[in-house]
Amino acid sequence: MPRPHALLQDGLAAHRGGDLAKAEHLYRAALSADPQLDDAAHYLGVVAQQKGDLVGSVQLIRAALAKRPTATAWSNLANALWLQGKHAEAEHACRQALALDPDCGPALQNLGNVLKAAKRYDEAEAAYRRALALSPGHPDLLSNLGVVLGALDRPDEARARFDQALAARPGFPAALFNLANLEAASADLATALAAYDRLLAAAPAHAEGHAARGAVLRRLGRGDEAEAAYAAALAAKPHEEKLHGMLAELRLELNRLDEAEAGVRAAMQRFPRSSDLNRILARARRMQDDGPGALAAIEAALALGASGGEMQLELGAARRAAGDHDGAIAAYVRAVREKPDLAVAYANLGGLLHEEGRSDEAVRPLLDGLKVDPCLSELHVNLGGVRLSQSRFADALASFRAALAIKPDSSEAVFGVAVASMHMGELDAAIAGYEAALALKELPEARWMLGLALLKRGDYARGFREHESRLLIRAKKKIARDFPQPRWTGQPLAGKTLLVHSEQGLGDTLQCLRFVPQVAALGARVLLQVQEALLPLLAGLDGPFEAFGPHDVPPACDYHCPMFSLPTGLATTLDTLPGASGYLKADPALAATWADRLKDIPGLKVGVVWQGNPRADVERGRSFPVRALAPLAAVPGVTLISLQKDHGLDQLDALPSGMSVRSLGFDYEAGDFADTAAILANLDLLVTCDTSVAHLSGALGRPTWIAVNAVADWRWLTDRADSPWYDGVRVFRQAERGDWDSVAAAMAEAARAKTLSL
Repeated sequence: MPRPHALLQDGLAAHRGGDLAKAEHLYRAALSADPQLDDAAHYLGVVAQQKGDLVGSVQLIRAALAKRPTATAWSNLANALWLQGKHAEAEHACRQALALDPDCGPALQNLGNVLKAAKRYDEAEAAYRRALALSPGHPDLLSNLGVVLGALDRPDEARARFDQALAARPGFPAALFNLANLEAASADLATALAAYDRLLAAAPAHAEGHAARGAVLRRLGRGDEAEAAYAAALAAKPHEEKLHGMLAELRLELNRLDEAEAGVRAAMQRFPRSSDLNRILARARRMQDDGPGALAAIEAALALGASGGEMQLELGAARRAAGDHDGAIAAYVRAVREKPDLAVAYANLGGLLHEEGRSDEAVRPLLDGLKVDPCLSELHVNLGGVRLSQSRFADALASFRAALAIKPDSSEAVFGVAVASMHMGELDAAIAGYEAALALKELPEARWMLGLALLKRGDYARGFREHESRLLIRAKKKIARDFPQPRWTGQPLAGKTLLVHSEQGLGDTLQCLRFVPQVAALGARVLLQVQEALLPLLAGLDGPFEAFGPHDVPPACDYHCPMFSLPTGLATTLDTLPGASGYLKADPALAATWADRLKDIPGLKVGVVWQGNPRADVERGRSFPVRALAPLAAVPGVTLISLQKDHGLDQLDALPSGMSVRSLGFDYEAGDFADTAAILANLDLLVTCDTSVAHLSGALGRPTWIAVNAVADWRWLTDRADSPWYDGVRVFRQAERGDWDSVAAAMAEAARAKTLSL
């Protein structure tokens, strides 16, 4: 019978030749012949490690170490522990090996691997360099050192090490893969794609390479090619659960929801306890508007112990879809905390904070997300939206253009460029942009904004038609009230009953009341439902009509129509706009009362309104500080009278020296629109920002000067000083955004001429 040491040597020869089965048989025979032969136990542990039995490997090598500690055994134990993810134990084993032999190259290599996995990159670099000093040109060491140098943000040095590894071992898959990953991390996606192609030419069955190539194609928006890459990865590793999930998520992005769900459910047959697949199923159910199904899948994933950033990301999305925005924000915050490199979580968090009106808070996560992944288009789009809300239009434009550089077919980014252009006064560019966005995707917001841009240009026929899209916008759903009757869009009205209902602000209703006599003239019985505050003003409006408050239940009707849909049904154009000479009248008795109250005020009585509702979406840039009217107040014979209510009254306590604005006291502040109309009937002039009082004064036919910003609301068109909506209105425009001083100076000059003519 062969001696134990001879069996051990034969086993080593078989092991070096790659015959693991024969080596294992010989090692066991040697150990059976001599149970104290520690090298046999050690090498049996190495064989077990190579066969994937890490638990057995650790047990066998520890048994060998108990008999005789060697640097090689400690190093091999470290490798098994590292593969098990036991990094602290693996580091200890490496240091035990190096204590026995400071020049143990495998121990230095394993120490580098452990430190790299722990992201202790400076220490890992030192370990790899020590190992390379012992084995210059070792391709594995060079490749791993390249990875560490890349993580230390030294990409040129990293590329040099990968090149050295490939020179030592041409076509070395690990070096090619790591080089491609470096290029992908640098955001040079074209170079990264070429690098993955080079890897796959050398190693066509490299599953991780196919998957990483698919991820790059996905970022480039080349979805069909990405799908083929993921399929190739699955063909190489069909039992890799993660690859099934990646393919399903891509199909969700491509809006192939049925295919995605079918793939997930098939994969779940193979991996029934996969929390990640349950998470993806939840997303599929949510995208198909199955909220309960999405939540059930999330609960199943949580029951399986799911955790981590992706799970919180999906939980946030499900809560958001259910209307629980606070819960969604909390989940997104946990997502970025648990997985700081999850760029889409930053995008979703910033986007939802912005949607909730917390734009200043939204900036930080979006900027943090761009540090993680500067090539995620959604981050740039959401940051552009935040910059729009902050009136930083040039910055918004830059963000949307950055998104387009990444994803040229992003309808949201094209739309964002159009919105920013419109705010910057580039109307033709805005219209072209809205049309381009709609060519890519039907977006109600883009069609609505196109309508506003066309109205601003004076194209009322088309503009009002496109303006109807406001009724489809989720954020404006309260406008589109539900009625069993059809909406009136121009059908014959003779003998029919039409319910006309207010839909937006007081100013919008005042502006649209002009259309009521026109639809009544078509033979309809008109039911008019408006805000309570406006009911007293309707006595002066031509009819016939029956008026109701917002909480009243009107009689049955044949059709209903939101107020700003009346122009569409009436085929209104700029030339056929009715009621410009004043279609409302102040109550005569109230007007007489206020005439008596105002009779002792000398000179030109000028009412002033300077502040709209600061919480309104349309308020941006419309209001001006009352102190800006100091030049008007200084005109001899002019008396300014405050018609301001609620917001902005505190400004009266900080007027410039010599400036005076009269207040009308509690009776006015406690009064309603009927009082305001009666006062306007007794003033010589109203000076106002673009707010509801401007529309009231215009509807009464009173002289009205409206101060508008450089890029005014669509109602005031672009270059006109008059208004097609109200004969008595004169428009004063800013020359540049924020320049109210020049507007006030022009008003003062016009007031001097007016006082001289009295």
